[in-house]
Amino acid sequence: MTITVNDPDLNTDVTSIENINVTLRLYNGTDIIITLLEDGANSAVFKNATYTWSSGDKGIIGQPFYVYYKDVADASGKTVYAVVTGTVKSWDGEVSFEKAYYNIGDVVVVTVKDQDANKDPSKIENVQVKVTSSSDPIGQTITATETDVNTGVFVGRVQISSSLETGKVLVKYGDTLTASYTDDLPADYATTEKPKTFTGTATVGVPVARPVPASSQKFVDPNTGAEKTSGKVGEAIGLQATVKNVDVVSRPFTAIFKVKNSAGATIFISWISGTLQSGQELTPAVSWTPTLSGTYTVEVLVVKSLSEPTPYSDKLSMELPVT
Repeated sequence: MTITVNDPDLNTDVTSIENINVTLRLYNGTDIIITLLEDGANSAVFKNATYTWSSGDKGIIGQPFYVYYKDVADASGKTVYAVVTGTVKSWDGEVSFEKAYYNIGDVVVVTVKDQDANKDPSKIENVQVKVTSSSDPIGQTITATETDVNTGVFVGRVQISSSLETGKVLVKYGDTLTASYTDDLPADYATTEKPKTFTGTATVGVPVARPVPASSQKFVDPNTGAEKTSGKVGEAIGLQATVKNVDVVSRPFTAIFKVKNSAGATIFISWISGTLQSGQELTPAVSWTPTLSGTYTVEVLVVKSLSEPTPYSDKLSMELPVT
């Protein structure tokens, strides 16, 4: 907390930096005398070095305080007290990873932002953060160090590994990394008088641009599964493709089959939805019965879902002659 007093009457020596005192009165009646120094000779503006609340007195959180300055001669020549008031607040901490995704062997960087943990504005301080994974629920407790004096931002590092090693967090692809930080003075401390744990997450495994590619598009006999190169009017034909999850995590998917006529108009559309585990492969197929002869274009596209059509594959396309 910084206190400023502007009083030209106290600028009695224009060649020197002078000082005055103010009184800080706490919620419990305790008075603290704070000395303010003139902000440069002949400025008549007096400030204190930042006042730091006692980190051990948690009772002040949510409580009011008053600062009194005795002006011995105001504009009318009277002695008066100038007063300002405020409330001691606390803030929620934040914890996050530097990136959303990491590969095995990476050194993960964790950042904590907590102004309450900035207890001494003249020192670089530390906080503790626990980093765990789906494979390693115990994980490692690391020290996050303040980036500079009086920043309230703390950074820590730990390596993730596919083998169990001292000082490292055990992971496998698809794991969720969790960083946990316990804030002793969260924003609601004045009400709850309890600490609160905040978390941030990241994933082990860099995401794949097209996680469920389609391949091996073909036409088949719906009854026998035999491959076909053409269709006939009035006879059902199977539209088929192979889809595989090449990502390190499971993926829901929707495979969309679309038939277009020679004019480029869509005359048929159908889809199949499901979930593929990492490395799993399926061969979805739909049945279509042409009603007119001609040359048709059959397209296959895999998306996340109909409601969220993020492309999970490049589009496949094949011509189907129908007689």
